[in-house]
Amino acid sequence: MSLLDNVFGRKKPPAPPVTYRSPGGLYSVTHPGDWRVEEEGNIVNIRPPDGVGEVTISAFHGLPPEADFARKLLADTFKDDEALGEAHEIAKNGWTGLRQGFVSAAPDVRAWIAIVATLPPVFVLITANAPPQQFKERGDEYGRITESLRLRVPKAPGGP
Repeated sequence: MSLLDNVFGRKKPPAPPVTYRSPGGLYSVTHPGDWRVEEEGNIVNIRPPDGVGEVTISAFHGLPPEADFARKLLADTFKDDEALGEAHEIAKNGWTGLRQGFVSAAPDVRAWIAIVATLPPVFVLITANAPPQQFKERGDEYGRITESLRLRVPKAPGGP
């Protein structure tokens, strides 16, 4: 990027997208190639180059969750935060789930998108969060990443 680009506020072109696949093969997401992926056990964080904000993914498989599982998980996870409207049903790439926005309280105010996605017996909690100004600037990018989520049902041992 040149000095003129900095002076006139031009942004460098986005990095080509790359696909992250979970070690267990339960899910994948597409994100900008210059974002960092950090794995912490069953939790994956995908962070922009400046480290402000992140997409976080937790995946599980087992018995199919109860009927209202997604709504309960969102309510429990964000019990101390302000919901931005009601949770909305979402269906993408073969999975179904709920999506809801939140704002966390001071001192670390953050805006959130949270999705609970299910393709029984796989379920994923994927969130995107950042301070409000950075969230506003990257909201479209966070939306593309979270909605690129693909789930995969593992094959049964000895199965086809």
